[in-house]
Amino acid sequence: MTWKNGTLGVLVAGLLGLAMLANTTTVNADGIIATSVVAPMTEEATAWQIDRGHSSVTFKVRHLGVSWVRGKFSDFSGKVLAHPTTGQLEVVEGVVKVGSVDTGIGPRDEHLKADDFFGAGKFPEMKLLAREIRWSGTSFTTMADLTIRDVTRKVRVSGELLGARKV
Repeated sequence: MTWKNGTLGVLVAGLLGLAMLANTTTVNADGIIATSVVAPMTEEATAWQIDRGHSSVTFKVRHLGVSWVRGKFSDFSGKVLAHPTTGQLEVVEGVVKVGSVDTGIGPRDEHLKADDFFGAGKFPEMKLLAREIRWSGTSFTTMADLTIRDVTRKVRVSGELLGARKV
């Protein structure tokens, strides 16, 4: 499978979006991710499991340069580890079951699951792992590991912490 910047960026955006406590995730033309985050602040570092009832993994991809294809993945999990006093994210992990892709058009979904795209039968998951998150004020960047079809690539991810609150 060849990863094009837009497609890769959308997949990363979906994975990162689930890990960023379901706030705003966007992708620019170069596949660069921008995410806004509201993180909780606790007395000790906390691993947060993604609450699927308040999170989603969605994507939007250009189709033939004239329209957009939107979709979602319904089966996903993830966790984040936040700094105990600042609320800044230290680790982000996400897993998406690619067989759960849904664009609203069955034949297209089957094509995405097929061997020439995700290969869901042989490669049922895509994963994102970010461990070296660099902060500058409320903004962050990281080179995360994105694994699709057992191929791992570094992808640039950036975002903003909107605030921290005591829980």
